[in-house]
Amino acid sequence: MPRPVSAPGGRRPRPLRLLLLLAALWPAAAAAQTVVTDTFDDGDFTQDPAWTGTADGWTVEPLGGSPALRANGPDRADTLALATASTVTYGTWQVTLRYEDGALSNFNLIRIYLLADAADLTGPVNGYFVQLGTNSRDVRLYRSDAARADPRVLLARTDADLLPDEARTLRLTITRTEPGTWSISLDDLEVLTHEEPTPAVTAGRAFGFWIKHSATRGRSYWFDDVQIEGRSGPADTTPPVLLGAEALGAEEVRVRFDEPVDGCDPAHYDIAPGIGRPAAVPCIPEPDIGQSVFTLILASPLTTGTYTLTVRDVADRAGNVLAEAQTTFSYVDEAVGTPAPGDIVVNEIFYDPPDSDLEFIELYNRADEAFDLGRLTFSDDRGQAVPVAETVTALPPDGYVVLVRNADAFAEAFPGVAYLAPPAWPVLNDGGDAVVLRAGATVVDSVAYRPGWGGEGVSLERRDPGGPSNAAANWGSSTDPAGATPGRRNTLFAIDTTPPALLGVTPNATADTLRVRFSEPLDPASVTPDDFRILDGATSVTPAAVATQDTLVLLTVAPSLPTGSYTLDVADVADLRGNVLTRASRPFDVFRPDPPEPGDLVVNEIFYAPPDADLEFVELYNRSEKTFDLRGFRLADARLEPVPIARATTRVNPGDYVVLVRNAVVFAETFPGVAAHSVAPWPALWA
Repeated sequence: MPRPVSAPGGRRPRPLRLLLLLAALWPAAAAAQTVVTDTFDDGDFTQDPAWTGTADGWTVEPLGGSPALRANGPDRADTLALATASTVTYGTWQVTLRYEDGALSNFNLIRIYLLADAADLTGPVNGYFVQLGTNSRDVRLYRSDAARADPRVLLARTDADLLPDEARTLRLTITRTEPGTWSISLDDLEVLTHEEPTPAVTAGRAFGFWIKHSATRGRSYWFDDVQIEGRSGPADTTPPVLLGAEALGAEEVRVRFDEPVDGCDPAHYDIAPGIGRPAAVPCIPEPDIGQSVFTLILASPLTTGTYTLTVRDVADRAGNVLAEAQTTFSYVDEAVGTPAPGDIVVNEIFYDPPDSDLEFIELYNRADEAFDLGRLTFSDDRGQAVPVAETVTALPPDGYVVLVRNADAFAEAFPGVAYLAPPAWPVLNDGGDAVVLRAGATVVDSVAYRPGWGGEGVSLERRDPGGPSNAAANWGSSTDPAGATPGRRNTLFAIDTTPPALLGVTPNATADTLRVRFSEPLDPASVTPDDFRILDGATSVTPAAVATQDTLVLLTVAPSLPTGSYTLDVADVADLRGNVLTRASRPFDVFRPDPPEPGDLVVNEIFYAPPDADLEFVELYNRSEKTFDLRGFRLADARLEPVPIARATTRVNPGDYVVLVRNAVVFAETFPGVAAHSVAPWPALWA
């Protein structure tokens, strides 16, 4: 294919070595000029100059007979990026590019980053870029603002269908003059100009290419003949920034700064607790791509835990000194095991905060060993698992970690509290949801909360970390003035040392099953038929079988109990904390209701037009000699489906009155002392 003209007179840009030599001979007035060029003739984009990024997605192959940089993306939709060092802020950027196998679009597009404050063009970037490719087939100039939710700020665009071709090789030239005049040309034809009176970005560290490709076009993009010439922005007066640290192993820690620095002296570093100054910091040259990376060789090995690295007196190339900065990192020994169920628990849930961005989940390590949070996932009741941490992160014994929906909102509301921001967030529904913590296929903890547990406008706190995860009694609303206690002991914290209480006994209609209700869930292993005795005077009956259902125990009785009064005696059952109920008893009755006939139970009084509609009631009267159970009766008007009058056994003896009410609270205030049964839904009594 024909090779485009890349410089005046048809000359290819000269190699970098020659340009640098000429720059050294130029007069002092030209010393501020910066020149970057690459023809890729050496077949290697990793040096002279170095390009970094998604390196495995690029290669150097011939284009029109000469080597050029070519995308080498996978057979799936992907994003590729590559950048090299450049501080040019005002000047001229030129590059030859080619696309083929289809027109540019929203799914196949090119960005040329002219100046960027970071070398990783796939992450947050402040700077400017030219974009070729949308469904409009136009060319656009953008400013990138990393602080915005959508960092793209459109400055100018050409008319549509400027690039309709399915394949094209072109020479792109962009100029920027002070204070902010932009010009973009394609093959020496100016297609776009823009005035930016007050430039938002006046310094950069990198120039690069960013492409988005579909599954079939990972190799459809070429770049060549890069030539950048101009001057840098204002003098650097900003100290370097410590970006972070990570353990590479027990004896090596990698440290990263946001710009090239002089950081090879071990005296700059201190690791606590227990490690101190590193033994050595090898000065291995890193690609000059806007950051510095150093590997600290430690004198003492790390053990599983979280460490603080303090950095002091590190200077950048302009002499700006970072006086002191700190960052934390974790190390987890490969021998550290996987948490068993209950080792790590969901300890606090902020599911209904004043601002939804403040949603968080707090985890607490109950075990006596540390665990790697990078091996865990969490989800809601829809089951889409999300990594708790994307890197090795130690959670020490008795340690807390807070998973947050929005890092900025959380940091503002709870300053100084450490947190993790997972890569995705399962929205916590106000009407009830689940939080499930897993280590592989093992469920470490699972909480299915309900609004009735608490947490309206404040966090939902766990009372006893070792107590049952799904018992309402083990949860409640935070009483902290801040509305939550992330990263510290809950306001409701209380170790459960109280045995379960026996609350009631209800036989079923055939009296062959007893529903025994306790104040909290029981340990199924502690519940056997011998723990229960059904007493009828001097007679004692042992259940044939037992089954636990949360706070209920179902006792199977064979044969069924005859009508009469009984006492259930319970001994030696324990809750999930191991607290033992040594002995308790509760009376209950068994009766078999008589079958009703028309006229046995009659409507005796109707309050259909009270001063307050909530006072509506219907009175029933048992005029027979029979005994009935209200569970067998239903109430309805002409417009409503019949609804049960009672859901629990309610005995109606001969001559008894029963008052069915619309609103039990209002009725009790007006007719104190009168027993009433609330019916819902209530069939409105029309006046």
